[in-house]
Amino acid sequence: MLLVPIPLTLRTWALPFLTVLATSQRYHRTRHAQLFQPAPPRHPQQMRRPHKVGKRLAGLHSQLNAPKTRWQSGRMSDWSGRGDYELDITSATALWDKTGMPAVPIRWVLIRAPKGQLEPQSLLNNDMTAQPEEILV
Repeated sequence: MLLVPIPLTLRTWALPFLTVLATSQRYHRTRHAQLFQPAPPRHPQQMRRPHKVGKRLAGLHSQLNAPKTRWQSGRMSDWSGRGDYELDITSATALWDKTGMPAVPIRWVLIRAPKGQLEPQSLLNNDMTAQPEEILV
């Protein structure tokens, strides 16, 4: 969360900042976010402006059922108030690019319950050094 003082209201508001942990419309858009590899290095004789991002990566939604996705098993205690259960976790880094905005480096985490106790969820974090377990907590 990001705490922002709003001058007109004389209050401080807590705003979500690149974190999604709810099945909402925003969550569904996040799973379809445009993720990219880092931009390739600029060549010495390159005349045009450098690329902002590299090749487009598969969306988070397609990662859920992709056979190449490497899932790690984990145990979450009392997650969502439903008791302890197993989770499958996968994570990587990417650039999140939206037209007209600067590309943001992120670490994304996908979680799913192998027995179907909850909907798959995606989490985005702008701390590239954070481990998936730290993002989940």
